[in-house]
Amino acid sequence: MGLGDSGTLPPPVTSAFAEDESAGLEGDGDAGAPATFAGTRQLLGRPGRRLPQVDARSVLTEALREAQQSAAEGGIPIGAVLIDAEGEIVARGHNMRVQNDDPTAHAEITCLRHAGRRTDWRQTTLVTTLSPCMLCTGAVLQLGIGRVIIGENRNFLGSENLLRQNGVKLTVAQDPRCIELMERFIDEQPELWSEDISE
Repeated sequence: MGLGDSGTLPPPVTSAFAEDESAGLEGDGDAGAPATFAGTRQLLGRPGRRLPQVDARSVLTEALREAQQSAAEGGIPIGAVLIDAEGEIVARGHNMRVQNDDPTAHAEITCLRHAGRRTDWRQTTLVTTLSPCMLCTGAVLQLGIGRVIIGENRNFLGSENLLRQNGVKLTVAQDPRCIELMERFIDEQPELWSEDISE
């Protein structure tokens, strides 16, 4: 199967709420944290601001859809979606560095650009197929995004510690689909990957 193939992904969804919320668990922010967790954490010490319960596999499926779209366009297969406090997907994006000849067009940045101006950043969740680099970490911190769900960090470990140190809630799913997609891309296009991570 080529990088751009959709595989067996289900149809797109617009809600990030788990269909079976009984499985929700509080994530501990570690790489081995459960993939689903309850949105009961008060964000950055601000009372009354809570994050929704999210099914990580479901929202990662949507981010993967974006990653596969980038691959189909000849780009780097990284995708992201943004979820609001109601659990709705409000923006999507994928890596466009190759397509737009833009070194800043990472998946997370493209997604946030599509989100437009907002006043609820602290209640949002950014979902990305790969651990965020320093550029994307800076955007998360600048906007005050409350939580980041990461598909995997085995192929690339970004600035996760910086996010944690600044109070951002992290869950690293180590989703096999995300891992396999990046492994295949790195194996097939090592020079492009080295360019992407500035090596």
